[in-house]
Amino acid sequence: MTYEMELKDREYLGYMRGYIEGCIEGYIEAKESIATNLIRMNMPIETIQELTELSIDRILELEKKFMTNDPN
Repeated sequence: MTYEMELKDREYLGYMRGYIEGCIEGYIEAKESIATNLIRMNMPIETIQELTELSIDRILELEKKFMTNDPN
């Protein structure tokens, strides 16, 4: 493999890694957004966990943020 080909491979792998990480991040953000909406609807925590597959701890964190209106 030439040096130029190796650089192109590394560039492509870096691009793909960023793409995949971005997709995963977006997927998690979507689940958390859904969970927050279900919290607003007073859905039981266990139901939210079943629907979103988020951990109970994460749902409780989101609930706490929602209750304090903390954007972070």
